[in-house]
Amino acid sequence: MSNVLVLKSSILGDYSQSNGLIDHLVNSLNTTAVIERDLATQPIPVLDGEIASGLRGGDNLSEKQQAALALSDQLINEIKTLCSLKLLLHLK
Repeated sequence: MSNVLVLKSSILGDYSQSNGLIDHLVNSLNTTAVIERDLATQPIPVLDGEIASGLRGGDNLSEKQQAALALSDQLINEIKTLCSLKLLLHLK
């Protein structure tokens, strides 16, 4: 049993061959939990100066910084729950 984190990034969505392949792979695994992130439809914010300084924490964070810090904490916790990390990458 294991926890699986699936990161999809194809702009083709349901028409993507790599998304279909990873879906098939995940369905064939014996997993306890699957966390799926589609970076094409829900991209991670670009790291700019405001967000970078907010990731250090503090008392007077803007809403943008608070949201980025919460997302960062959530992503780190997702990675910490994994038993192993496997990457399926489409490279040209």
